[in-house]
Amino acid sequence: MSDVDGAPFFPPAGCWRSIGVFGDLSCPELPHVMHCRNCPVLQSAAAGLQSRPLPEGYDAFWAEQVAAPVSLPPAELSLVVFRIASDWLALESTLFVEIANPRALHRIPHREHTLVSGLANIRGQLCLCVSLAGLLELPVTGEGTGRERLAVIDQDKSSWGFRVDEVAGTVRVAEAALTAPPATLPPKLSSVTRGVFEWSGRRVTLLHGPNLVAALRKVVS
Repeated sequence: MSDVDGAPFFPPAGCWRSIGVFGDLSCPELPHVMHCRNCPVLQSAAAGLQSRPLPEGYDAFWAEQVAAPVSLPPAELSLVVFRIASDWLALESTLFVEIANPRALHRIPHREHTLVSGLANIRGQLCLCVSLAGLLELPVTGEGTGRERLAVIDQDKSSWGFRVDEVAGTVRVAEAALTAPPATLPPKLSSVTRGVFEWSGRRVTLLHGPNLVAALRKVVS
């Protein structure tokens, strides 16, 4: 390379960072190449990086990284915890459409069923309400606390409403924290139970959404 006067020009190492486009722009070759990436000096340096020998232990390091087991974060479940009488239950939060205040239910003409409570108007849509306590054979006390709510869930475009005595809220539970349900659960409850877990000093029964909805459909079939 030569400068504008024809004298030999020997660019310093890493010249693109000192006198090139990433430096003070004083390189005499810059007006000709317009940018350092068009200069043979930078191109030669880049080629040298690609052809340089691997550092010692490079192959062994990456072989160890690839062979190492992948450590995944523990799976968590987002659950809505609620109470029916003295039983604390939970369902995955993705099933819930709404938690509404209690309201008058419309009786279904020519339909007598102890587990079908009636129809509720939820934002202009009629929702079939059932007695989850009756379906799951849970004991009820009939005592009101003022914290009763109407829970509405949806599974496969099928909406269901049921009365609960209290909603504790949404909690996150590690899937590994689930344990097998005890043999003392009522058979109907056990058939739709995914597992149990401890929360705030209480034992909570996690219901299996698809199994619960399948049981609800049998009620009205």
